[in-house]
Amino acid sequence: MTCCHESCVGGCDGRTNRDCVACRNLAHDGVCVDSCPASTYVYKNHRCIQAAECPHYWKLHNGECIEECPTSFITNITNARYCQPCDGPCPKVCEGRMVVNSVGDAANLAGCTIINGSLEIGIRSGTNIMKEFEKNLGMIEEVTERIVIRMAYSLVSLNFLRRLKRIGGASLENGLYSFYLLDNRNLQQLFDIRNYPNITIGNGSLFFHNNPKLCVSNITTFESQVNFLVPPKSNNFGTNGDQVACSIHKIIVFAKPGKSTLILRWQFETSQISDKRNLLGFIVSYRKAPYKNVTVLDGEDACGTSQWQTVYENPDKTGTMLVGLEPWTQYAIFVRSYLISNTEEGAQSDIKYITTKEKEPGPPSDLMVLADSSSRLIVSWGLPKKPNSNIVEYLVRWQKQELEVNMFSTRDFCREKPPTLVSGIIVKPEEETTDMNQTCQHGCCACPKDKEQLKLEEEEALFQKQFENFLHNHVFIQRPDAKRRRREAPDDALAGTPPAATVLPASVRFNSTTPNLFAPMGTSPAPTQLLFKEQFVANTTVALMDLDHFTEYVVEVLACNREKCGLKMATFGRTLPKPDADAIPPTVMANITSKDPQDRRVKLSWEEPPSPNGIIILHEIVYYKMGTQEGGEPRPEEREANGETNGEGNGENPIGQEATPATEGKPEGKMICLSEARFHQQHGYEFVGLDPGNYSAKIRVISLAGEGPWTEPYMFTVPEPVHEPTSAPDSGLGAMGITIGICVAFVLILVAVIWILVRWRYKKNQMPDGVLYASVNPEYMSTSDMYVADEWEFPRNQLDIICELGKGSFGMVYEGRAKKISPDEDVTTVAVKSVQANASIRDRIEFLNEASVMKAINAHHVVRLLGVVSKGQPTYVIMEYMAQGDLKNWLRARRPENQTDVPLQNRKYPPSLTDILNMGAEVADGMAYLTAHKYVHRDLSARNCLVSEENTCKVADFGLARDIYQSDYYRKEKGGMLPIRWMAPESIRDGVFQASSDVW
Repeated sequence: MTCCHESCVGGCDGRTNRDCVACRNLAHDGVCVDSCPASTYVYKNHRCIQAAECPHYWKLHNGECIEECPTSFITNITNARYCQPCDGPCPKVCEGRMVVNSVGDAANLAGCTIINGSLEIGIRSGTNIMKEFEKNLGMIEEVTERIVIRMAYSLVSLNFLRRLKRIGGASLENGLYSFYLLDNRNLQQLFDIRNYPNITIGNGSLFFHNNPKLCVSNITTFESQVNFLVPPKSNNFGTNGDQVACSIHKIIVFAKPGKSTLILRWQFETSQISDKRNLLGFIVSYRKAPYKNVTVLDGEDACGTSQWQTVYENPDKTGTMLVGLEPWTQYAIFVRSYLISNTEEGAQSDIKYITTKEKEPGPPSDLMVLADSSSRLIVSWGLPKKPNSNIVEYLVRWQKQELEVNMFSTRDFCREKPPTLVSGIIVKPEEETTDMNQTCQHGCCACPKDKEQLKLEEEEALFQKQFENFLHNHVFIQRPDAKRRRREAPDDALAGTPPAATVLPASVRFNSTTPNLFAPMGTSPAPTQLLFKEQFVANTTVALMDLDHFTEYVVEVLACNREKCGLKMATFGRTLPKPDADAIPPTVMANITSKDPQDRRVKLSWEEPPSPNGIIILHEIVYYKMGTQEGGEPRPEEREANGETNGEGNGENPIGQEATPATEGKPEGKMICLSEARFHQQHGYEFVGLDPGNYSAKIRVISLAGEGPWTEPYMFTVPEPVHEPTSAPDSGLGAMGITIGICVAFVLILVAVIWILVRWRYKKNQMPDGVLYASVNPEYMSTSDMYVADEWEFPRNQLDIICELGKGSFGMVYEGRAKKISPDEDVTTVAVKSVQANASIRDRIEFLNEASVMKAINAHHVVRLLGVVSKGQPTYVIMEYMAQGDLKNWLRARRPENQTDVPLQNRKYPPSLTDILNMGAEVADGMAYLTAHKYVHRDLSARNCLVSEENTCKVADFGLARDIYQSDYYRKEKGGMLPIRWMAPESIRDGVFQASSDVW
């Protein structure tokens, strides 16, 4: 794979910017560049060209060759090749006779402010017509000739011409009319004169004919408000409005808002209508209205498109309730009568604006925690996606999280890489992005995501956020505190139902003690319960002060209105390390513990830092003998680990290794690594076998934040040995002692060999070929673990093997028929598992371990054991038959791409959301049962969940299951096959299995 130049995209054939398949920015003479050189112009955002290469009718503007002048610029009057800024809003003149018969025709007029000609509209069909017309025709201010709207059956109103100010009348329709409307069967309203008055007509008259739903009163009102520069001729508008009720009576509406409802009542005397039988009911229309400028026909067209939602009520009703509304949102509503066609009378209310009541706010968005010092966290967040009310302040809560010390104290970091905890920004990891420079070859590159994919990803991300918020607010529920008096976010508010309370000042206060709600299942609570601290703030950023250094905190933010706080958003943050927190106090001491020339010992002792960054995981000592040229710190990979012996040392900790030249910033000498556990056992370090002389030593600790500073050099002396006269040993006694020692050793060795032979022969006689052991803890075997037939034993002659179902982890799985294995059936269909013929004793022990585990299990969502056939060969384990096999293949069989060759009527549909939730709940129920009975599965995956005939999902395959009754966890000490793909990190790293790692 070639690493491309940063200017390349889509792949490359070399490493320079001349070898790109395509350029990330611009191309110039075959070279990818970030910007065009001087005297060249950007053409189509792709390449650089000379001015002569730019098409003659295009513009040269701001170093670009563009087809038209951009917004706020017009063509230069003196040189049409260039653009000049507009004096105010830029006019756009569209020349000629503009005919609009479709939405596409309207798009051609987008941005036009002046039509130097006529505008003729005759649209008869289409979708989103009013929306598109408002978008494309809404900028028109002047038509120099005439406006003709003829047989435009899709139009309901002319409000899309919201900026029209002048009709010139330079050329008239039929020589008389500058505003001409003919046969628009669905047109009900002209311009909204209230919002856009002062229309001027320079010449010509109005013509309205055969517009059956346009009331004459609307026409005359429009005529009275138009400014005619030339007096028009009189017209007869009587052929309009003959199919609608133009005599409108007033309906009075009363509204009572709720959080998500509106209760409406209206007053209308039906006696006002001459014939009550014409009244079929009432139509209640409502819509969101951020501003009080909506009209009855906004966004409506004859094809049914409307921005209003409607509710129908019978004529005898005088009220209704609108449900499903958004809290703290302004709605526009009006009520109108529903009458028989061609009725001249009608009734309608004015548009009424009502705001729903406030509700508890939604959770804040984009919560982020940044550490900028060892005692401060900066917390920032965004406004809630659903504020539901007027947010006046935010409640910020934080709680210190205790480190799980046992997780580190049992490990020797002299033998493995020390961990480092990250400080700083704690946010969700972003999606991994693929560098196309490293994945594309020879012109092949990843396709960009379309709008549907982006929308699906956005919806999925939103669902994930909502799901996490649901878990935080409904699972992690904290205990209430009866001592709290002032308004705050009570603990039941975190569950989504906060009670009303009074206002609380923005000061730090303490909450009730609260356990660590985020600790994994199966872990013991901390011995001391930590307090939540709280603070009310008005902004979306707050600094949490006076925090402990290098400590993790859980931070929660809740939005609050004047009555209550809403749902919370939570995340974690860790303060930065304190620079001098890992410094060892100046209390280093050296004591000579042995002056024996053959066993000289010097113990170096020191105190640990009183308040380190996190916890201390190891100690390092560098020492050298003064007056020599030895020095230097070995490379980390060469450093000898605690517990190895190499040269000098006490047999448990190494003295060090050969010195290397000193490097800048590092002390000279040999290095010793001392684990934290060993330090506490010895309260320091004891040198053994040092040569006499003067020594210099430096010490430092390594915490979870990294390496601490070295101490000042500490000098100590190993004295010369003192020789005292001693009597000569008795050579005869020495020789006799050696002889006796050799004899005793020979006898002991002989006894050991005889014992081993006898033991081996005894085991051989007691364990014929095929002996089987089974235990819930098979890695701790004893003679009591030998499998003994019990009440689960099933006669072999009552079991018939029918067909092979598949291959399991220990052997084959068959479908079988068992006679009288169930008291309710004479013959029962069962699943039969058998061990492989060539399996070892160990494999057979593991095979029967599954049966031993299943004997103690009786749960609906765990596959049941029915019997064991252990007498004779092969050994069988009889289990409940699951007709649809394992969950992995069950899901794959329902993928549409895997069923292209299957007839349509035989295809299996993918599971619905209800099916998925049911199966998830069934598996969770099965695992909860195992957890309650102190079993750890160790191999939970889709292939080990079986599906019954009724689509019930059950947990199966207990070959790796273990009993954890004593300690709530199981540590695997020996090798063996494990499902790495499905294992939790702590299980892979430490071999520790518990209930929480099962469902990781």
